[in-house]
Amino acid sequence: MTDGACMTSTGNQSPSILYMALTARAATFAAEQVKQLTFLG
Repeated sequence: MTDGACMTSTGNQSPSILYMALTARAATFAAEQVKQLTFLG
């Protein structure tokens, strides 16, 4: 689960796209971590 807690402000536009991008990046990172654990285990 991700949210906008890392953002200090919302800026002047809707932050929805930014939050979606952060979530996609976090999901990609998590998937890579799972792959590494799978190959190491």
